[in-house]
Amino acid sequence: MTKTFFLTLSVFLISGCARSPDVPAGSSPSFYDFSDFLDTLALNAALQSVNKTVIWRGQKESRTLEGYQWVADIRKFEDFDLNKSALYDKYEVDSLAGKSGELESIIYRSIDPKTEVKYFKVVFSDQRVDSIVIDHFRESFIASTKTHLTILPEIGYEVRLNEDRLFRDSAETKISLEILRDSI
Repeated sequence: MTKTFFLTLSVFLISGCARSPDVPAGSSPSFYDFSDFLDTLALNAALQSVNKTVIWRGQKESRTLEGYQWVADIRKFEDFDLNKSALYDKYEVDSLAGKSGELESIIYRSIDPKTEVKYFKVVFSDQRVDSIVIDHFRESFIASTKTHLTILPEIGYEVRLNEDRLFRDSAETKISLEILRDSI
């Protein structure tokens, strides 16, 4: 009896470690690599003059910053990257190609309610990223956070953050950064 139990348990554990049959062996997800985009952006972005504005609970503060490495700000959102094998079957993908066959946009929509990134859109222009829009939602017993991130590599970025916490008022934060034209 115990031999049968251990044999059954061993087979169960070994088969549980096997790759899912609907994912071809050696394949990788075909998602846009957001981390790679940030790496490339950081290499190409010089220290620039920017206007950064923060609005928190209705109070607004703006500052002009000289020689600012703004890509470091959006690095905080690197975990929004979908290029992870665990997310292989969690999104539906829609892409649009132009008349010449060049990719114009890719849109990822979550089909799994447990994923945190709900929407991820990349728009291309002349084979370069024109914009990235990401909607992220994280929920726990004590708080929920909704983040909307828009990145326009030639212009700057905007982050809208809504937080609802247990026993606290909800808070809305908006952070925007504009690259000043004379610094490009």
